[in-house]
Amino acid sequence: MAAATILAERGAIVTVVEHENELGGRARGWSDTLPDGTPVQLERGFHAFFRQYYNLRELFKRFDPRLSMLVPMADYPVLAPDGQVELFAEIARFPPAKVLAMVKHSPLLRWHDMLKVGFRHTFEMLSYDQTKTFERWDHTTAAQFLDAVAFPKQARAMIFDVFAHSFFNPQTEMSAAEMLQYFHFYFTHNPEGLTFDALDQPLHTAIWQPLTRYLHTMAT
Repeated sequence: MAAATILAERGAIVTVVEHENELGGRARGWSDTLPDGTPVQLERGFHAFFRQYYNLRELFKRFDPRLSMLVPMADYPVLAPDGQVELFAEIARFPPAKVLAMVKHSPLLRWHDMLKVGFRHTFEMLSYDQTKTFERWDHTTAAQFLDAVAFPKQARAMIFDVFAHSFFNPQTEMSAAEMLQYFHFYFTHNPEGLTFDALDQPLHTAIWQPLTRYLHTMAT
């Protein structure tokens, strides 16, 4: 849909082919009815829109210039199995202050833990380079890399395992370079902070319907 939008804006005649009755693919939403007649709204899409998603937000601005359908969340709490909560709203936005603030605020990390981590691997986490990082670490798994970092088990689960879960890619199969890339964009060099915005309405009414209308205006 983003590609169709850009092409249409540049004057191309675009045909969007969709297998389902609704646009959006894995991020679509649709209406259904329960056996007792109760109407329900079903959604499979992503609901947390981080503020460093610049391209996505620029797409949304085509049909909502003020991004009024996005509601700022106060924090991004992550709950551990033992009940401890990791919060991110108060963490400084710029490196290296962000990394130091993460250690200071995290209930799962202590300064003495940082003395035990592997220096070389920790430095790689803070010095991501699109070319060099992939040359060095693309043939290493994320699990092997994190084993060498030697973060406390719970801190590793809360801060790093989330990337493997989010991208449906087990750490034993995930490239260490990809994990470092995600860590770079989401944590160490993200000037927008670690909180996000959420939609104030279903996906199909907030995004897909207005984007479809926008494309129709381009066609006419």
